[in-house]
Amino acid sequence: MERTRRCSYLSDRPPMTKLEATSGCRGRAVLARRRIFLRVEAAPGPGSLTAVPSVMAEFRASAVSRRRMSLVLAGVAIAVQVLLLFYFFVLGLGWGGFWYLANLGQAAALLLLALALVRKRPLLVLPLPVVSLLLSLTFQAVDPSLKTTECTATELSAAAEFAPPPGTPPPQFKSEPINGCIARFSTTLTSDQVLDHYRLTADNAGWEVEEAGELVVEPGQEPPTPGMGSLDMTKNQISAAVLLEPAGEEDPTGTGTWVVLEVHERR
Repeated sequence: MERTRRCSYLSDRPPMTKLEATSGCRGRAVLARRRIFLRVEAAPGPGSLTAVPSVMAEFRASAVSRRRMSLVLAGVAIAVQVLLLFYFFVLGLGWGGFWYLANLGQAAALLLLALALVRKRPLLVLPLPVVSLLLSLTFQAVDPSLKTTECTATELSAAAEFAPPPGTPPPQFKSEPINGCIARFSTTLTSDQVLDHYRLTADNAGWEVEEAGELVVEPGQEPPTPGMGSLDMTKNQISAAVLLEPAGEEDPTGTGTWVVLEVHERR
């Protein structure tokens, strides 16, 4: 009775396939079970609907993380560029002229470029400090004022006329880019004794000696450091200068006087 009712339920609709038409009630039941199985297999799982949004969220999170890291690195690069600009400015204490100004200009321009790129193109900021340093080294290499040259024979001959103070070995002259032919040494004599020695030596060798005038200290100004002094000397096309200061200014452990002797051939 139950089988007849079930078969009559399946036979209410017309056969859809050849198998249903020929196999009767049993064939229709088999095909009905197949359709139910296929519908269950085709139904999406509960997690498949959220798979795509999850991937997109991870991608956005990684993109935000990468941008934050690039901004941090760009900030470090800008800090390095600021330090380079300060260092190049300090170089002006011993460097000047066109190439020095060009070096300052390129450092300032690259700093402004870094500030302009940091928001939209932070990764482009990273190589700018390296570029600035390479440009600085290039400018220093091509600047003729920074090239060291040897003391000329005329300068060395004139320097030989200035015997060192008593108890001091002969100074070694070398050529510096800005100061020219120069020697630096210390002596245990006082600054007045050193000035007297070079004044007498220059007079005996036929040099014209010019001493610094008396310094007038205005109210509110600090008086000059004791032990400092200078002499300017000229002979033909040669000029020389003696600069003195306490030895402690250059060497805290030193005593006596620090002497700088410069000789220049006027061309």
